[in-house]
Amino acid sequence: MNLRLFSSMGTTLSLEDGMYLARMLRDHSDYTDAFYYYEYDRKDIVRQVHRETETMKNLGIEDYDPS
Repeated sequence: MNLRLFSSMGTTLSLEDGMYLARMLRDHSDYTDAFYYYEYDRKDIVRQVHRETETMKNLGIEDYDPS
């Protein structure tokens, strides 16, 4: 299985998550609020990427090799 297509999605999500969590921790004095809003705000985005990844896997796109 060629995972190159999917690894970039995970990398992008990780970077976005780190930046967003840093912003939430900066903007909320209570860290429990920061984590609550982080999860609330990011959950739909992560679910969408997960659905798209599953769709690509079901279509067999993970085996695509452009070289």
